[in-house]
Amino acid sequence: MDSVDMILEDSLNIERINRELSVITPNNLAYVSLSRKASELNSKLMAKNLEYTAANLGYKIGAYAAYGDSKKEFIDAIFDQSLQIPAICEKTYFLSQNGVFSIRLVAYDDNNNARSFDTITVNIPGKATDSRVSGHFYILKENELLFRLYSDGNMCGEKRINLPDRDYLNEIYDIDPTETERTAMTLVDEMFYKQGIIGMEEVREQLNQIYSSIENDKIRGSESEKKSYNFVITGNPGTGKTVVSRLIGEILHKIGVIKSDEMIEADRSTLVSEYESMTSKLVKEVLDDVRDKGCLLFIDEAYSLYKPDTHGDHGQEAIDTLLKDMEDHRGEYSVIIAGYKKQIEEMLENANPGFKSRFRYKIHINDYSVDEMISAARIMLEKDGLFMTKSAESALRDSIEREKVGDTFGNIRTVRELIASAKERMDSRLNKTRSEGTEIEYEDYFLLMPSDFGSEYVYLNNGEDKPDNSNRIEESLEKLNSLTGLASAKTQVNGIINSIKVKKEMERRGLPSGNLGTLHMLFLGNAGTGKTTVARIIGDIYKDMGILKRGNFVECSASDLLGKYLGQSADNVRKKIQEALGGILFIDEAYILGRDSSTGISYNIEALDALIADVENHRDDLVVILAGYSDAMEEFLSRNQGLTSRFPNRVIFEDYSDDELMVIAKAFITNNNMFLSAEDEEPLKNLILATKKSMPDFGNARGVRNIIEKIMVAQKNRIARYIGQNATDDGGELTNEVLLTVTREDIEACRTI
Repeated sequence: MDSVDMILEDSLNIERINRELSVITPNNLAYVSLSRKASELNSKLMAKNLEYTAANLGYKIGAYAAYGDSKKEFIDAIFDQSLQIPAICEKTYFLSQNGVFSIRLVAYDDNNNARSFDTITVNIPGKATDSRVSGHFYILKENELLFRLYSDGNMCGEKRINLPDRDYLNEIYDIDPTETERTAMTLVDEMFYKQGIIGMEEVREQLNQIYSSIENDKIRGSESEKKSYNFVITGNPGTGKTVVSRLIGEILHKIGVIKSDEMIEADRSTLVSEYESMTSKLVKEVLDDVRDKGCLLFIDEAYSLYKPDTHGDHGQEAIDTLLKDMEDHRGEYSVIIAGYKKQIEEMLENANPGFKSRFRYKIHINDYSVDEMISAARIMLEKDGLFMTKSAESALRDSIEREKVGDTFGNIRTVRELIASAKERMDSRLNKTRSEGTEIEYEDYFLLMPSDFGSEYVYLNNGEDKPDNSNRIEESLEKLNSLTGLASAKTQVNGIINSIKVKKEMERRGLPSGNLGTLHMLFLGNAGTGKTTVARIIGDIYKDMGILKRGNFVECSASDLLGKYLGQSADNVRKKIQEALGGILFIDEAYILGRDSSTGISYNIEALDALIADVENHRDDLVVILAGYSDAMEEFLSRNQGLTSRFPNRVIFEDYSDDELMVIAKAFITNNNMFLSAEDEEPLKNLILATKKSMPDFGNARGVRNIIEKIMVAQKNRIARYIGQNATDDGGELTNEVLLTVTREDIEACRTI
């Protein structure tokens, strides 16, 4: 088999060509030249002793194709003019028409003068718009290009194309730059490509417009007229604000706005002093350095400079010093302030009247889509020579979805952390396999599995289908319904869950189902009636139903939320909300939040107001359950009318009957691997009922557990006496049965403990 046949044989296996040839699949037709030179192929392919020939086509080869989901067309690079033959390239495309794949092949020079030389069109029945297909390009001979199109791993089209000679471009160019908005990379596009930036299409467009605007300013302006080029960049963590800022610095330097492409970074810690008059000195020192270098100043989390409600804070001094220097030295340097959108806008609006006018350009970076983060993960892994199975990719997708809650989600930063954790788990898995004496295939050292991303699920259809959690849901429902008593609570919870099931089935069938509505709950009942237990089960069910992303359970008392000074209660609430995002926040004794303060300073109301606001802000990210005694909760609700609409699901927990308390007591004993003889059940029941009658705050199951714990102490005391005697009191043998049995003597003795 010759080298050509080897390559074509390999190409039939998509997984193998991705792994062994290390072919990068660019996201949304990014500008990536993927000519494969001999030195770039890994050792496994090199072991096949393929022979390579240096060649120079005299032009580059590209495809004239739509760029991502936009309507624009670009020359998408395939092969550089200098390459080693055989050369291989793989591209991922998205069908622009139903079942039709079509691209124009072009030859182009360094100035992007282009001429098309062939068209490839393949009909793929049954494929919808935006379906993903894989195009493989091979130059096997210097004058021939072979193209193969794959869909779902199956080859669905092939075409052999004669390459034009190197004089082809010297004739007429038939790609008119006026046909589309651009036919080649701008400076901005080139920088995005070199940085390997995923997504950010709106930012890219905005930077292209800004770039054009600055160039126009330079053409129109005079030397005496100095213009400032300062930017506001907003976005959530991990969206690439710092990376984009560096690109802006490079752009400004390349077109002559600033002298250096260096970026000096600063934040509150480097600009604000705790001592009066020292802040302006710190700011001036930073600005002197920036001016000397003629570069870009980047201030991260700039909103932290503005703290109007904090007495004695010197952040305002830093703002005023900065703005005055920017005006006095207009055009000598540029400034970028970055941070969360809401906080930055508040600062711009209120901190200083001249703030907004100093910053001409405003850029907002949206959160990455999950698909974009998956693409970024592939690139991160490929840099380390690692790959994911389809199932592992699905597991990573689920991990991202679980993390993607609230405003603190880290976007690409979170992906990087997930990848780092997955690599650690992968190494642990391989080490365990090796220690067990199991042989590890060479490929397995480079292939991440679902378990490496912490997934306990089995993904179906090679990762294409979501794991079926229906069994887990039914198991949780069985756990709920098998609880002792709680007939009313079970009925109400089952009704809520059944409503969600029906809505999801209607959605699956494409039927109108309306909004799910708020799922926040009120649990009303006395202590020890199983409110916390039921809440945990609901959390598990909601997670498996896809209602909650994480299913974590955070429990606190309302008193835990109350602060000791103004503002602390609201902070405590927000911290608990953030901790519970993606899961359930269970607040016991919630009625405390409605009580008047004896000091006249209502930390209670402050906590309640913060809770109501955050519950509304995060209604899709968590479920809050307010629990407490029925009478106290009813009074609490009557005094706070807005709570009823925000917590519409009311679940009543009735006290356990006498027989149910006895069932619970026997279950506690069994769970401690102990036994209770039938003749001793009546004394135990009498003890429970007598204790319940004498204690108004008996606590239902909680009271029963306290009794059983005392009985266990009494039982251990009795057995310890037997061990000392090496026999029972009546001279009997100390058998295992004796060791594990609770007797009437233990029940009576616990009264004195």
